Amino acid sequence: MRSLIVIFVLLILSACSTMQTATRPNSYYQDSLQNTASLKSLKIFSDPKKITNQDFQKLLRHRFKLAKINRVAVINLTGDYSWRFFSPQLAKQASIVQMKLYTILRKSKRVYDASPLPTLILSSQEDLFSLRVAAANYQADLLLVYRTYCKSYQKYKLFEADKTQSFCTVDALVLDIRTGLTPFAITSTNSFKAMENKTDSNFSETIKKAELQAIEKSLLEVGNSVVHFLASTH
Repeated sequence: MRSLIVIFVLLILSACSTMQTATRPNSYYQDSLQNTASLKSLKIFSDPKKITNQDFQKLLRHRFKLAKINRVAVINLTGDYSWRFFSPQLAKQASIVQMKLYTILRKSKRVYDASPLPTLILSSQEDLFSLRVAAANYQADLLLVYRTYCKSYQKYKLFEADKTQSFCTVDALVLDIRTGLTPFAITSTNSFKAMENKTDSNFSETIKKAELQAIEKSLLEVGNSVVHFLASTH
């Protein structure tokens, strides 16, 4: 009986995992700390091919400092357009998930605004430098960038409803607009099981529902972890 319980617990743990950036201890920093002004001349932000070992030293020795209150812009590099092809309910639920993320971020005492990065100011490129420029135009102090991807497994039944289980991962990072550094990153994976029912237009919609539920779990974990990071950063 005990062995069955252990196996069951292991299955649960394998379906949910989170890895995130650990906070640097104070003992890491040397006596001569780098300030924000010393990073402005670094070639990594203008010409990465010309970066020197001295530039790397400045980056590694820099102590990230957070403003007292911040605007956090959010951008999903994956997009949620796939939900719109299945049903209005899925499109609505995807919007609700986004709003839950903004609500979590706004609960932080270090955040006065959390909102999507306007698409109208985005360039055709999605590299961090272009995103940093767009966030600066939006006057955002921080940019939360994330991407989602899913893998679903199906079980087709002859006399029962078809079943699916989705494993979805959210990769996210926080970009500091003032320095261009990435002080925090997190990867969260969750799963969700679903069974086709009469309200679904087809089994593909059932799969998408399961994926969205798994993404919601991971995305909310990301939001709470970012809030914890902001609270622990001086």
